[in-house]
Amino acid sequence: MAKPWEIEFHVRWRKSVSKACRYTAGVTDYPAIIDGSMILGGKRQWIVLRPIIVLHFDYPLRDPVRMTFCRPTGFRRIDLFRCIYKGYCKIYDDISKYGVYGHGIGDLRIDHVDQITPGFYKVECGS
Repeated sequence: MAKPWEIEFHVRWRKSVSKACRYTAGVTDYPAIIDGSMILGGKRQWIVLRPIIVLHFDYPLRDPVRMTFCRPTGFRRIDLFRCIYKGYCKIYDDISKYGVYGHGIGDLRIDHVDQITPGFYKVECGS
């Protein structure tokens, strides 16, 4: 169960027999959610009601990276997921620049996102 300042991402396959059959979302699940083959729980829920956020990425990176994202109306869970996906895509496009070690992008699971301060969030990933 998430703490009030943690945002979780759970998905399931659309054709899954049981709605209880869900798991922690992988970074690369985003395209399957967009094409409708996967379902993201609470995807339309408003998470951040400010137009600009900064995401802190540090796994599996040698040096942490901060990226800024803008959405004038704020961010729903699906919008935050898109930002995480785009952030990691940018990181994995130039792995030597960002010092990626040990894991491919397909290995990454989004454990949760912590709000550090309003507008600043730390992406907690594992593999």
